[in-house]
Amino acid sequence: MLLTGIFAKNFYITSQCIVVIPEINSFIRKFAFLVILLRAGLGLDSEALKKVKIACARLSFLPSTFESLGIALLAFFLFKMDPIFGLLLGFLLSAVSPAVVVPEIIDVQAKGLGVEQGIPTLVLASCTINDVYAITLFTVTLSMVKFGHVDMQSILLTTVRAPLEEKSIEAKTMQIIWEYFAQPLLFALIGLQLSFGELAQKDVIYGTLILLFGLVVRVGATYFSSYGSGFNAKEKCFIGIAWLPKATVQAALAPALLDLYNSDITSYSFKHEATILLSIGVLSILLTAPFGAFLIRFTAPLLLKKPVGQNQI
Repeated sequence: MLLTGIFAKNFYITSQCIVVIPEINSFIRKFAFLVILLRAGLGLDSEALKKVKIACARLSFLPSTFESLGIALLAFFLFKMDPIFGLLLGFLLSAVSPAVVVPEIIDVQAKGLGVEQGIPTLVLASCTINDVYAITLFTVTLSMVKFGHVDMQSILLTTVRAPLEEKSIEAKTMQIIWEYFAQPLLFALIGLQLSFGELAQKDVIYGTLILLFGLVVRVGATYFSSYGSGFNAKEKCFIGIAWLPKATVQAALAPALLDLYNSDITSYSFKHEATILLSIGVLSILLTAPFGAFLIRFTAPLLLKKPVGQNQI
């Protein structure tokens, strides 16, 4: 759907035929964003968290923090971007895609790979907390751009209480809403906002470098954050690889700064920064979602231990 939206926006005939009302566009993306938050909260397993709570805490916050700061720093040097917009870009890109990671890790878990070490549980739990953390920081930073101070309402709206208990019926409902309504519309709408005519070749190259640099920082930070958890070097590498894909959160949040600019173009002057955030957000989806899913599938048998019974066969 993302490619469909990009195609429709950048070809003359389709771009003239398709008109999306900005208010409806914004409402659908905010609704999809809410579904992402609810699914993230409902997807947490409190019992599993208790077993890996120390490692989960480190891996949920440290890699995301270092990736965000690294991206903000490089954006400052390459784009001469104000630090607050660099942090917005960092928090945007530091979120991991549950839509890509969860199915792949569940498949790894079904094969028994790394199960005895608790790696699939750790990856899934940390992935969810990482996303809530990144989304909250993005929302807080965006409120500082908009209001000049932290909007406490934004923080409350992004605080998810559902992780405290298991709600399988609600989780299933959110999954159906996401897969058949919110996700297709979300990716199509973000594609419709990306215009190649507004992109300079230099911006695309710099954006790719920033994205790759952030991924390298994340893998490195994940590796060192895993110390003391009882994992060997291969298992630490796999945990870092498992958090490479980006898609759902980027699709929901990448246009947020551009929406803010369009809401009052006479007061705001950050259209270039907003376009960069949107472009790199889309780029991160196109590059990391399919490649990350492939790496998880390919490296799991190489880096994770099989159950004892399978090794003897």
